[in-house]
Amino acid sequence: MPEVVCYRASSYRTPVRSRRHGPDSAGRYHAPGSPPTQYFCLHPLTPWAEVIRNQRCETVEDALETRIAIWAIRLALPARPTTIDFDAADAGNTVLPISPQDLTDDDPTICRALAQAHREDRRAATILRVPSAALPGTENIVILGARRMIEYQTKPMRRIHVPAAVGAVDARP
Repeated sequence: MPEVVCYRASSYRTPVRSRRHGPDSAGRYHAPGSPPTQYFCLHPLTPWAEVIRNQRCETVEDALETRIAIWAIRLALPARPTTIDFDAADAGNTVLPISPQDLTDDDPTICRALAQAHREDRRAATILRVPSAALPGTENIVILGARRMIEYQTKPMRRIHVPAAVGAVDARP
């Protein structure tokens, strides 16, 4: 399996999710109460774009007030991860019909339904490569399921293990 380095903006409690999200938690590919869902960015600038979009920062000052930890994550991907990009959506090559616009729309309802369809179909992929809704031209990895963080330099012994290390504390864009 090829390994990639991913990035994530997160508190110390949630760089990797190992149990259910709280009742208020929701994301592009999970609804409140969904099983754990991991979001990792393949470009180092994407975590900040995601934070700025999710926090609805409207000015530079709003963005500069935001402080969060930035993590580096080593992630083993399948040789051919399931890629749900604009071409696949346009061609109808997804578990659930989705349009290219749905992948980055402000309303994530269709993306959540797509992820749920993957969770319910045992033959479907649990690791998805998707476009970032916050930073055009970049991609994210979405893992549908729990993972456990281990030390960054440690070799993962099981699929659930994800090596991670904080790269910046109280960082700002």
